[in-house]
Amino acid sequence: MALETPVALLGSSLRRVAMGALLVVAGPGARLNAAPALARQAPPPAGDPWVVLKPVKLASAGGATFAPQPDGSFLVGGANPDKDVWTLDFETDVRPLTGLRLEALADDSLPQRGPGRAGNGNFVLNELVVEATAKLAVRFKPAPICNASADFIEGHRRATDVHDGELLAGGNGWAVYGATGANRVLMAEVARPLDFGGPALLRLELHFNWGSQHAIGRFRIAATAQAKPVRVGGAAAEESFGKLQERINAAIDRGVDWLVKNQALDGSWNHEQWTYRNGCTSLALYTLLKSGVNKRHPAVQRALEYLRCNPAKETYTLGCQLMALGAFDDPTLLPWMKELADTLLSFQRGGGFNYPWGGADLSNTQYGVLGLRAAAQHGIAIPPAAFEKAAQQALQWGAEEGKGVYGALGFTYSGPQKPTSSMTAAGTSILAIAEEQLQGKGKAGAYLAGAKRGLQWLSDHYAVDDNVNEGHDRWDLYYLYGLERVGSLLDVDKIGGRDWYREGAKHLCDKQGDKGQWGSAYGDHPINTCFALLFLNRATSVASGKSAGRVRLYGGDDPALPINLRASGDTPLTMWISSFGEPEIAHYEWPGDEGRGLRVTRVEWLARGGPLGEAGRSLAVIEKPGDQPAGRERFGAQWSFALPGTYTIAATVTLLAPPAAEGAAPEAVTLTSPPLEVRIEEAIDPELLQCAKDPGRNLLAGQKVAVNASSTLNGDWAAGHAVDNLQCRGWAAEQNDPIPTLSIELDKPVRASTIVLTPARIGESYQSRITKLAVTVNGKQPPLLVDVPVTPEQKKLRLRLTQAVVVRKLEVKVLAKQESPNADKAVGFSEVELQLEKPGEKGGAKPEDAGGAKGGGR
Repeated sequence: MALETPVALLGSSLRRVAMGALLVVAGPGARLNAAPALARQAPPPAGDPWVVLKPVKLASAGGATFAPQPDGSFLVGGANPDKDVWTLDFETDVRPLTGLRLEALADDSLPQRGPGRAGNGNFVLNELVVEATAKLAVRFKPAPICNASADFIEGHRRATDVHDGELLAGGNGWAVYGATGANRVLMAEVARPLDFGGPALLRLELHFNWGSQHAIGRFRIAATAQAKPVRVGGAAAEESFGKLQERINAAIDRGVDWLVKNQALDGSWNHEQWTYRNGCTSLALYTLLKSGVNKRHPAVQRALEYLRCNPAKETYTLGCQLMALGAFDDPTLLPWMKELADTLLSFQRGGGFNYPWGGADLSNTQYGVLGLRAAAQHGIAIPPAAFEKAAQQALQWGAEEGKGVYGALGFTYSGPQKPTSSMTAAGTSILAIAEEQLQGKGKAGAYLAGAKRGLQWLSDHYAVDDNVNEGHDRWDLYYLYGLERVGSLLDVDKIGGRDWYREGAKHLCDKQGDKGQWGSAYGDHPINTCFALLFLNRATSVASGKSAGRVRLYGGDDPALPINLRASGDTPLTMWISSFGEPEIAHYEWPGDEGRGLRVTRVEWLARGGPLGEAGRSLAVIEKPGDQPAGRERFGAQWSFALPGTYTIAATVTLLAPPAAEGAAPEAVTLTSPPLEVRIEEAIDPELLQCAKDPGRNLLAGQKVAVNASSTLNGDWAAGHAVDNLQCRGWAAEQNDPIPTLSIELDKPVRASTIVLTPARIGESYQSRITKLAVTVNGKQPPLLVDVPVTPEQKKLRLRLTQAVVVRKLEVKVLAKQESPNADKAVGFSEVELQLEKPGEKGGAKPEDAGGAKGGGR
């Protein structure tokens, strides 16, 4: 259904006078007392707190009629205008009146049985305005309603739209498309319970401004005096923000976990990485930091090392990388940020930013301005003209949909196109940032007015599930992150009268993938997951990014267990004994020590598991004399595990049991706790950190290299991808290739001491693994013969030559592979690298990684 601009309405007092002349009740000239069943207000049935209201006057601005029905409802007939406003007056004896109920009832005479008059049975109630007065008084006074709830709400709408004050907005309101043909109900509380000491008159104004004849077809109004909260289905029917916040927190945790698990071996994330080498990695790093991930986390440190190895060369990349580095709040990174900002400024073209190739556009300009803002926020001097020119260029891409200082202003990508939600969010953000940075003193004046015009366009076209005018869903989450920036930069809680954060957060929680990711019909999971998390974290808000970290807590208290453990943190992990079991206390507490604890002499903390499958190790030992009860002593200890992984910790406690007889020595007793599983993430695996540094050490990077392969699986796995210094793609041979071979010839020979090979993980359907290789350097025989260990995780093979040699040619042959009987057979390499280690340098790899290299070493 197309959203139409609502017609202008008269002022409230004049409007009501006009409506009085349009009164039609069950047909022209009918009298209200013609229906004896409605002559007085009947008490509700026993146990029913709702009283159906007695009508006094019913009017339709568009000429609709209201025929009373025996059940107290009204069947709407007569004219069916495109839009309508009803004024319904009722008398009531309910005291104190705390809530109202509007039932939209199905009827066989309505299209699709209704309950709306639209052809599809739907309706859209945009606003419900309530006024009240004592029966004998003359003037109605406002009686605001709040906390509306409904038994069904269409799409992204909310029941509370009916009291958001947007009388003319047709785009929000209570609607039931998807559940038509049945009775529907809406309830609302009266903000201040009504009690006039006797009969009262209520006036309800129902605004139907969506268009296309979307009024209710049959309805019934009732009131109640029951205690608040008044809700459909009870107090918990509509999701409270507290419950939604729990979903948001869980969604952030799952999204962060997905990002960490999908980090590549070199510390990067892939989204068009062959074009924007650092772009997605910078955005993911910024996302992790804004999500409260500790700066010491391996994913953060690996991403940072990857960025150090690869100079940023594109506007999107520079903007995101400046935001990421700024999120560290680390003074040592400021020189790096200054260098990036200078490069970014060199890309500005007449105010706008390009890729830096091609012409300037609003999307690149948005990220250019975001990067410059991040630099300026950390004390780096950015010329004010950079923000001034960007704002002026953004206005050139504006598309007016209303005149004057309050008229809606949409924005386009780069020219005379239809404005979209994502580009309007971009243009509005640029103007808001220019206002912020220039402090309203730009040469062209303040830019806040322009930003507010962009906000008006977003209000008029508000949606959290649609990038309006884009035509596809690829950039929907890109738009949502833009909407978050607009809401945060302009400090508004509502856009189009709607709680943009609450609705957007609910939409994202509903749309999150089963593994924690977000995507679109086009895929793009890493970048869309970042956009979703940045929205949920309100990343642009000045209050964001202050998290102390995602602290995990483990353990609990079970009185049936002998010892209860708890732990918190990561690296280090803090662990303590929270309590002893009730049977143990009853059995081992000494006479006279009741309530003061056990007499503990020794506590040993043990751990096992982890990535190396350790059988068990002692972490800490705490000794005590045991001559006094332990009281509230928790016997805490801290430990930092060397590698990330899942471990189990346990405690053995030695205590003194009460003497069996007077004068006897106390007996030492040992208790062991059940194991407690903990997950360590922040310990940095040196091997993985080395992998993130490797792109900066790869001697093939930037080289002119000729690459040939014995065969190629398909165009996505071309031979040249094995030497592009990217782990996100590589070379793979055909499945039936008997000896997959990759040959590399360098235009300029390089001196190298280590060959680094990364076997490719081609996809879920390709489960074969290389088990034996032959590597020949410069065509000299014999080759290096390498046994490749098959491991569940992807690892690099580091083949150290006996001495550094000048490498001109390199040939790698797959001599054997472990084939999966239920999967495709292709194998290959994500990357082939050459490195030169300095004297005494080990390169961060373990000796066994070479898999037992044999043969020549030159």
